[in-house]
Amino acid sequence: MNRRGFTLIELMVVIAIIGILAALTVSFWNLYRRRADDTIITNSINQIRTQAEEHKIFENTYLGMDSNLNVIHLVENIESETDQEVTLDISTDGEMYCAYAELISEPGKIYCVDYLLNSQVAEDCINYQCQ
Repeated sequence: MNRRGFTLIELMVVIAIIGILAALTVSFWNLYRRRADDTIITNSINQIRTQAEEHKIFENTYLGMDSNLNVIHLVENIESETDQEVTLDISTDGEMYCAYAELISEPGKIYCVDYLLNSQVAEDCINYQCQ
């Protein structure tokens, strides 16, 4: 028997294997994209903390740091790159602040930083030093 080409079964097996590999690749791509967005969030919020501490050194208060152009740019960067809302709370006496945003790869988890230089991933920042 002189055999040329592939049988239908062989072609279907190869196509099924390629489909499975493509599905795995897409799911891992989405996971890594969400983690990359979380990195943008955490790094930018840490930079907001740095800007806040610099503002405190020069102005002796945290009041007005939310109008600092660097802070505004960092907040806009997070919101445009990741579609996540950033919250920046400053106490009325200007002695405390907190910045936080929800993480993408861990729904319901929030990355928080505060004036005590604490940072953590939590389900709720209310009991944190944000108030």
